[in-house]
Amino acid sequence: MWALSQQVRGLQDSGLLPRHPPPAIGVGFEDFRRALRETRPHLLWFAGHGDAALPDGKPTLAFSGAGGQLETFDPISVAQELKHHLPLYGGCLECVVLNACCTGDGPVGEPRLGDLLKAMGAPSVVCWATPADNAACAHFARGFGTALREPTASFADAFGHAEREVRAQKMPSSSQEGVLTQRCVGEVDQLIGEVDQLRLRLTYGGGH
Repeated sequence: MWALSQQVRGLQDSGLLPRHPPPAIGVGFEDFRRALRETRPHLLWFAGHGDAALPDGKPTLAFSGAGGQLETFDPISVAQELKHHLPLYGGCLECVVLNACCTGDGPVGEPRLGDLLKAMGAPSVVCWATPADNAACAHFARGFGTALREPTASFADAFGHAEREVRAQKMPSSSQEGVLTQRCVGEVDQLIGEVDQLRLRLTYGGGH
């Protein structure tokens, strides 16, 4: 819950998400479907677990059922639900941000949700190709939201600004006294690795 609240706070700090009324945290798949129908969003932001395991071990988004139990659905099922909201099919959904672990750039033959959405014609998809540290997700949310508040900003501009926001986080090096390294710090000062390593690799697809 801490990780999710940090990401929500990042969006609120940027001005992209209003503070009042407070957003609902922890929704089921049916709530998700209903919200899509009722709001017809231009931007969809998923914050939560992107690597919940299906029975076959493949990662997928985690939803929360009415009793708080975990709900998981095959990425193909989630993509099919979102497909009808894409502009190519008469919808309004221009950009999908999956700010969660392992939501894109899957292995050959095992596409993840981000990959499926791009293949279906989603104009812009932002996702993590790797595990994503909680603090990195929060900084990314703040950077993306801040940039998107600019009247002329595109989703590509927002992605670039958010990636720079993550890369700019610095802390004292664990190996060199007095040296600052470009690392992002988690809740308990957990290092997530140098920014050029695979662990922080983000993927973006889209030209808008």
